[in-house]
Amino acid sequence: MKKENEFLSSISLEDAKNPLKLKDIYEVMKGDKDQNFSIELKKIIILLLGVVVRLSIKPVFHYNKSNCKIMFF
Repeated sequence: MKKENEFLSSISLEDAKNPLKLKDIYEVMKGDKDQNFSIELKKIIILLLGVVVRLSIKPVFHYNKSNCKIMFF
């Protein structure tokens, strides 16, 4: 709650009235220059990890279901 109050008190009404520009949106999407990875790259990595996990679960499920002696990946 304390951080929220600090953040809200740091924004002035003049800043809040300014229209949001496309440049600002792209700047937020790219992230800070101090970051190692941009937000877009983080999203792609998480998406790929999700796909790999799903694809790796399927053979394991079929292996357990059929009680095979040999498991192929």
